[in-house]
Amino acid sequence: MSIFRSLRLVGYHNKQSVLKLRYDLGRELVVLISSAVLLGLFAYIFRDFLNDKLRAIPPSEQAAIARVFATVLLLMVGPLVAAPIYRLWRDDPSLRSFALRSGERPAIIKGFLGLQTLILIIFAYVLYWQLVGIPWGKWELTYALMWQGLSLILGFLRLALHREKSSPIFKPLLDDSPSKRLKTLTDWRWKQIFLRNRLAKLCLGLAFFLQVASGVLLAPPLRAPFPLAILIAMASGLLIACAPSFQLEEDMRAIWFERQIACSHEEYVAVYQRICLRLAVGFGISAVVIALLVRGFEAAPETLKLMPITALFPLLLPAVMFQIAPERPLLQIMSIALVGLFLGTAIFAHWGSIVVLPVALTYAKQYQQNNFYRS
Repeated sequence: MSIFRSLRLVGYHNKQSVLKLRYDLGRELVVLISSAVLLGLFAYIFRDFLNDKLRAIPPSEQAAIARVFATVLLLMVGPLVAAPIYRLWRDDPSLRSFALRSGERPAIIKGFLGLQTLILIIFAYVLYWQLVGIPWGKWELTYALMWQGLSLILGFLRLALHREKSSPIFKPLLDDSPSKRLKTLTDWRWKQIFLRNRLAKLCLGLAFFLQVASGVLLAPPLRAPFPLAILIAMASGLLIACAPSFQLEEDMRAIWFERQIACSHEEYVAVYQRICLRLAVGFGISAVVIALLVRGFEAAPETLKLMPITALFPLLLPAVMFQIAPERPLLQIMSIALVGLFLGTAIFAHWGSIVVLPVALTYAKQYQQNNFYRS
């Protein structure tokens, strides 16, 4: 009978997602439609380009590229599915803790956790093999089992390494000195990004790594073409924009605080505008300095384009942060990538295109006016 009680807990747990979707259906549909539109724009933009380029690649190389892409995704599935599994076993309050406090036997709760873990693993890998693995991978059975096993090992390693500290000590981020509210709100988030938000720190670290890699590619031994540096600058700028996007996701969980102190929409946007401006200037300068050190000053006007191209991606965030759903950083990142791709290409083509950036920011902000209290 214990297995049936465990299955009942599994049913209650999965029913939560259905109920959340049911009672927040309108918002979820908006997010879904917006995501589909953004993905459709990406597909429309790159379809002709990919079709032309793929015709020039032999079929064998096309299959090899698809196989590498499928392999990378398979190795990512394990660590990705480890996150909800970790929350299932560790989150409190949760259905697990509620059942334990309600007097349910530990064996039944462990059965529920084991079954739900198995469901998550099976769902993730079945979805992967149906959409990616079988169409693109096309491995032999031995290699398929090897990559599958390695993906599971990576997921297990993430679970093993993701341990809570026994006695965490949090140092205060702000002092008691009097300061203006806008400065306090800005300093709080600035220190969160660099000291406590792991995803934000990871994105900024990867952005700087890409800038260093771009310098290595431009150095005399390799002398890579400058358009490659522009492409890397766009990728670096997008990663820089990811940092405040993930911080905004964290802030939305406690957005009631700013609303209780009567923070206005303009004031809250100004906080992120300050943060993004600092990141844009800092990383823009570092990109130019690295490029000038390896290329010299012979083509300085061309090299200087790396700064606005790198900086425009984080500068776009305050204009789109409340457009759709501020708690969904992926939507903001896709929007920034789409707009930044056009503006970055225009700046690379001609310096005069830089005047489009303030115009685009001004008009984009109008579409999210006063959405701070509606989000």
